[in-house]
Amino acid sequence: MKSEEGTWDGERLRTLATRAGTEDKSFTAICAALEAEGRSLREPIIAAATGSTRDAPAGTEKWKAHTARWFKSRQGGFELAGYALADDVWLKLEPTVLPLLNAIPASVGKPRIESLDRV
Repeated sequence: MKSEEGTWDGERLRTLATRAGTEDKSFTAICAALEAEGRSLREPIIAAATGSTRDAPAGTEKWKAHTARWFKSRQGGFELAGYALADDVWLKLEPTVLPLLNAIPASVGKPRIESLDRV
């Protein structure tokens, strides 16, 4: 939730504050609001990143757009891929994801990707 410069990402914090039911988008206020409801920080992060509208109050169709503040952008894709490679998660995902990725070049007659080991 921090930028490359180490500062808090205000747009991501805003999505979490909205889902935590607080106007204050400080990390401390978000955590306090979630703790008061017995919720963890993980749940609203996943919900915001995926654009989930489950448990959204009526008239909050904008919750779907929260995903654009997380990983559903080119920059966010690079960020997510970087996490996957840095934390060795890719080794677990590769058998499932690589066939999907190979369908794209195969559809236009390009050679298949043998492995992805860097971003």
